[in-house]
Amino acid sequence: MPEVTVVGGTENNIRFVSDYGALSEVQQLQFRRVIMEGLKGKFVSTLQDDTDSILSVIDIWIRYGFLPMDETFCAIDVNTEEVLAILLLNNFHKPNLLDSACCLMSVIRTIGLKKSLRIAFNFLALDNINKEDNPESTKAEIYLASTSESHRGKGIGTILVMYVLDTLRARCECELRQGADCKVKLFVFARNPAIDLWSKLGFKRVGSIATPKLAKVFGSSYDVYVRMERPL
Repeated sequence: MPEVTVVGGTENNIRFVSDYGALSEVQQLQFRRVIMEGLKGKFVSTLQDDTDSILSVIDIWIRYGFLPMDETFCAIDVNTEEVLAILLLNNFHKPNLLDSACCLMSVIRTIGLKKSLRIAFNFLALDNINKEDNPESTKAEIYLASTSESHRGKGIGTILVMYVLDTLRARCECELRQGADCKVKLFVFARNPAIDLWSKLGFKRVGSIATPKLAKVFGSSYDVYVRMERPL
């Protein structure tokens, strides 16, 4: 595995893993926890700080294909083997009707009917925006990138993103040599502080969608969804 050194408040020797299934059970739990920390703001209105329930829902979503786990990347501390940051690429797959029903029933058994339906409605509304058709020039979409709350501010997430971009660029090397327009995209809410980081990484705003219904549920920070792109 490639290793790099991240210099921030402390130093971490990092290795990258691009297969969720290759992680140990402990690391998979850490991976899911970092997903939770990245999505937590969207659960707060329904589950508040009930991290056990949020983790259970995320585990169910992974099991039934409601989170894109085909292409996952994570940064792992070489010394502690702890998962420090994660990134998911969108696979644009929609679970079939049976998996959808089984998933919903599992979530209902975990957190109850009312909360389950509210979460399902809100996340489906958000997910439908992410399922838009892409032009041929769009080679990948970053679905979620998140750094463990205890390791933020050290540049670890940035280095993971750059590693993923390098990986995608290598895939498109032949097309790029021929002058093809190869891009990667993502969606981020306009008031999310992470939008400044994406801008520094070369992503440009190319469009936005007003999301007043989501703002009503999640809070005013979720009123505008911004599409960003950058060339590979």
